[in-house]
This record gives sequence, structure tokens and C-alpha cells, in this order.
Amino acid sequence: MLKTALRAIKQFFDSLVSIAIYCGRMRSQLQSAPSGNGNIVVDGVSYLPDFFVYELDFAAAAPAGTPNLSFTVQANSHFLWQYAAYAADIAAAAYLDSTRPVPNVSAMITDSGSGRQLMSANVPIPAVFGTGQLPFQLPAPRLFKALSNVQVTLLNFDAAVTYNLKLSFIGLKLFPDPNATAMLQSMQQGTQGH
Repeated sequence: MLKTALRAIKQFFDSLVSIAIYCGRMRSQLQSAPSGNGNIVVDGVSYLPDFFVYELDFAAAAPAGTPNLSFTVQANSHFLWQYAAYAADIAAAAYLDSTRPVPNVSAMITDSGSGRQLMSANVPIPAVFGTGQLPFQLPAPRLFKALSNVQVTLLNFDAAVTYNLKLSFIGLKLFPDPNATAMLQSMQQGTQGH
């Protein structure tokens, strides 16, 4: 019983460390934003970043099934995807960290804004999505423009298990900052004249 309690305490502290690492990464990315004021500049336009998560919930992904869901990036901002996390369960059963289901499911992600598939073939979920405690960090953040449709098609390659699967696209909404953009354009025009 003492070993079980110590194991639970260790898992709790490991989770806290993972969250601290994640928050530190996010903070350092925001502080190193190129505009110097916390904004992010893309193609000469300054954006105000705000944390946001797009969530896709696949209920009852059956064996050999290929469910398909999508989300549309809101019209008022772009979305900079930085991290990916998943949660899976089987028949809505409770689980512990040590008994967390690892789904035999692969995914193909398509960005309608660019018309690109983000993988050459379906990739297993655990290869590109981490857990909530330690989300997968994309090697390079992916910018989805406002009104882009992001489509995810799954393939459950398990022989017998039906999964409930939640995919979290974690990142930043980028809202245009007209004041900073005007200042940037003014500064660029001033340097071109010299």
C-alpha cells in the first residue's frame, strides 16, 4: 500500500514537472517573438497571440473504420499550431496513467488552406500526438490561415477494439494588431528611403 501511494505521488510530481516544462516552452516562444512587444510578425503584419485549443472528438472509432472530422479556423484570426495531444478510452472506461490506452489508430491531416496533406501516409496517433501531460511539440509550428478547414481522417487498425479518441490541436490564435502593423509599415518605409 505504501508503494502504491509513493508511486501515485511520483506520478503527480512527474506531471507537475511536465506542465512546468510545457509552460516554460510556451513562455520562451512568446518572449522571443520577433516584434519585441510580444506580438508575432508574419509577412509584415503584426499579430496579438492568444492561447487556444481546437478539439476533435471521435466517438466509437470502430475496427477498420475511417472516421473523418474537421474544424474550421475562426474568421477573426489565424491559428499557429504548436503542440498536439490525445486522450483515448475504450467504452468510456476509467483508467490510470499506467493503464492509459494507446490507440492502434493512425491519422492523416489535411490543410485546405494550402491544399496539403501534412503526412505522406497515415501516421500512428502516438507518433504525432502526445498526452495532455506531455504534448507532442511540432518540429516547426504550422500556420493555418483564418477560415482554413483542417480535416483529420483516422484509420483504426486494431483487430477488435473500438476507441473513443479526442485530439487536441494546441497553439495560438493570432489576431491582427492594426496599431503595430501600421508602425511596422511606417518603419519599413522609413528605412527604404535611406
